[in-house]
Amino acid sequence: MKRWQSFPNGVFNPAAQNVLMDFMLTAEDTPLGGSSLKIEGVSLDDLKQSTQYGANLVGTTYTPGLDIRVFGGMGKGLPLANPAQQGLILAGTVFQSYGNWEGVNQSLDMVIYPAQAFVQPVNLTFNWLAGTPLSQALAATFSNAFPGYKQVIQISPNRKLSYTQPGVYSSVDRFAAMIRRLTEGQLSANDQGVSIIVQSGAVYALDGTAQAKPKQLNFYDLIGQPTWLTFKQIQIKTVMRGDILVGDVVELPNQLSGLPGQVIQTNPVTSIPGLRQNSIFTGKFSVNQIRQIGNFRSPNGADWCTIMNCVSLAGAS
Repeated sequence: MKRWQSFPNGVFNPAAQNVLMDFMLTAEDTPLGGSSLKIEGVSLDDLKQSTQYGANLVGTTYTPGLDIRVFGGMGKGLPLANPAQQGLILAGTVFQSYGNWEGVNQSLDMVIYPAQAFVQPVNLTFNWLAGTPLSQALAATFSNAFPGYKQVIQISPNRKLSYTQPGVYSSVDRFAAMIRRLTEGQLSANDQGVSIIVQSGAVYALDGTAQAKPKQLNFYDLIGQPTWLTFKQIQIKTVMRGDILVGDVVELPNQLSGLPGQVIQTNPVTSIPGLRQNSIFTGKFSVNQIRQIGNFRSPNGADWCTIMNCVSLAGAS
C-alpha cells in the first residue's frame, strides 16, 4: 500500500507533496470521463515504477489498476477547519498512471474511474420481473457487477412494470441510461427517474423519493454567491466538503451570515452592500453533480473547493 498525506497522525507536514486534483461525480447516464490526480515531489522510485499503479495489458493478460481512496477537507489549523466536513471524496481504481520529470520537478499523474466496471467490459445482467419492485432487480444486478461494493438503493417501492424487462449490458453508462429512460415519468409528470451513481466505494440507486436530513451550508462556507445554471438548477461553490455526495440534499442559509464585524443597515437606499452578507438563494436543493478541485499549495481559497450542481426542491427560492 502506498500512502501520501499532509496530516500524518493528525500533525501538519509542511514538507508534504503537492497534490492537484480534479474529481467529477455525477449520475452514470451522463458520463464525464475519469478524474485526474497529480502528485508533485514524488521520489525517483515512484517514477521508475509509475505504470504499476494503472491497468496493464501484456499479451492477453490484463492486470487491473490499484484501488485508490482520496480524503479531503479542511484539516486542523487551516481556515474554516471542521472535522465533520472532512471525508472520503473519491474511491475508485487507477486506470492509467505515468510519471514526468522536468528539470527539478518530478510528478506522478493518475486517471481514476469509480470502479473496474468502467474500464473493462462487465456483465450487467438485468431481469426486472413483472409486478416486482425495481429495487429487487437492481440489487441482484449490483451484486454481480460490483462485488464488495456497498449498495444504497433508495427508490419508491411503487416502481413496478406490468411486463418483464430483461437485458444484458456491457457498460455501466448504457445500463444507467436504460434505467433512466425506463423510469422517467413513471410516477408523475415531474418524475426524473432513477439515477445510478457509483461513488465513495458504494453503488447508489436514487429517485429523490426518500430524502435524508439536509446538510446545512453556512454562509461562510460559500465561495461567492450561488448562481443559476438552467431552469430550477443552480451551482454552489464552497470550501472543500468531504461530507456531501451526489444525491444528498443541502440547505442554504436563510438568515444573516453572523460573521464578526457585520453591519446591519436599515435604510433600503443604502442597504445594497448588505445583500452581499447573505445568500441570494435559500431553501433545500438536491445535489446531482459534484466537482472536487484541489491544489494543496495554492494560497487561493478557490483552489481547494467543492462545486455542486443542484436542483431546487419545494420551498427553495
